[in-house]
Amino acid sequence: MRAFCPGDGIPEDPVTGSANACIATRLRGKGRLPGSASRYVASQGREVGRDGRVHVEVDEHGEVWIGGTTLQVIDGRIDC
Repeated sequence: MRAFCPGDGIPEDPVTGSANACIATRLRGKGRLPGSASRYVASQGREVGRDGRVHVEVDEHGEVWIGGTTLQVIDGRIDC
């Protein structure tokens, strides 16, 4: 799974939790995950030098949970 956001100045998001959540939802909907609850780890970012792992869990109610470790690469503030 890869996500590209050039309009936001990000050529490629190396590890994408939201995209992995969408894929997990689709896999469950298509019956591609075993049992009523499933867990797996997705690997991303190696080709762009930012190797990462996304821990994905789909519970018995179909809720998708995303986890893993993070590395802060930017800090900022949004004024509304």
